[in-house]
Amino acid sequence: MEKERQTEIRLKYQETIKSLDDLLISVLKHVDTLKNSDAVKFGKYGIGRRINRIRQCHRRFYATFQKECEQIEVSDDERFEQTAMLNLCLIDIAGGLDNLARMILLEKKVSLPNLKISLSKDETLDHMPKKLVQKINIYTDWLDYLKEFRDPLAHRISPYVLPYVVYTDGRKSYESFYTHDFEETGLVHFHPQMIVDGMTFHELIKAGIEGTA
Repeated sequence: MEKERQTEIRLKYQETIKSLDDLLISVLKHVDTLKNSDAVKFGKYGIGRRINRIRQCHRRFYATFQKECEQIEVSDDERFEQTAMLNLCLIDIAGGLDNLARMILLEKKVSLPNLKISLSKDETLDHMPKKLVQKINIYTDWLDYLKEFRDPLAHRISPYVLPYVVYTDGRKSYESFYTHDFEETGLVHFHPQMIVDGMTFHELIKAGIEGTA
């Protein structure tokens, strides 16, 4: 990876981690304004805990990226941890968005069947703030990607991070790539995608709480 690209990813990681730190504070402040006790639970112990785990995962991803930039081989234990954190991130990002929907519905005293509570369901979107719905319409491709990797994680084959890749010219690289089924999804470039995931999650949660403030 070129030095310029490495610097760009470093800065984006730092921005993402800072955004998640700020998001946690914003969510906890917002929760204090809620009147429904169950909405408070989903905000504080649902969204809040998930943001905390996601930001800690991103700190570890950043540390791994630093090693990769120096072309230092990442140990099997470190790759195992990276894979575990990838799986945790995917579950917590998807779960955090579901928690957001539930928090808003509870605060509005809207009752829906569990299977209808999702930001991908029209029944839920009908009760979401306009600002959040606008963001969802912007990020439809990303939400499809999230479902594509989250569903196999929960029900079929979980994603894993490759130990290294060998290019057709014989070069060996320790850059991180992941997949859950190469024939189905191909390889995903790990660090750029984690940054996109963290920032998009931040944007959606932020839109949800600002739209109901």
